[in-house]
Amino acid sequence: MSQFGFYMAGTGIVGIGRAGLLLAWDPNDRGPGAADDFDFSDVALYSWVGTLPVVSPALFKMRSISPIAIPPEGCPATVDGSPDRDFVVRFGVKPGGSAASLIADGWLDVFEGSTRVYGIAPPTATVKLELAEGSVATGLTEYSMQDRVIFAALEDPLEGWAALLGGETPAIEIWKDLMTPNMALSWSPL
Repeated sequence: MSQFGFYMAGTGIVGIGRAGLLLAWDPNDRGPGAADDFDFSDVALYSWVGTLPVVSPALFKMRSISPIAIPPEGCPATVDGSPDRDFVVRFGVKPGGSAASLIADGWLDVFEGSTRVYGIAPPTATVKLELAEGSVATGLTEYSMQDRVIFAALEDPLEGWAALLGGETPAIEIWKDLMTPNMALSWSPL
């Protein structure tokens, strides 16, 4: 079964802010043990950091509690389209019930141009995502992005703005953490 895990965080004051996403991708169900195997041809960690326009102060950090099983049919080997395609990812999370619930509604779609090439749910539908204990979301009703993601070299710490999400932790350790079932949110520079 194909699967992914995620960590999304952001902070902002009125008018300005930053939000980021780390997406651990495992299209062939290798699981956390793949981090101990030197063949990284079918696992990846992707990052995205963008602006967060807010009208009131916002702070959020959330991660999936366990890898999220997704449909294997049509699941791309990469979500950036590498090596010969150019994909855009649309990802989001919103409360699924009360604001304090750790069960959220989510979506992940992959587009090439305006054509949807993959989705974890039918178009305009969502799936239930369970968030890890320690996840916090205040100030917004939806946490989403739509853009190209950046492949992280798994042996190194994240670079550029993405380093705000992972600190000095090597990308492979972040990937392994996001792919390990039932992990609480215990790391977060934000």
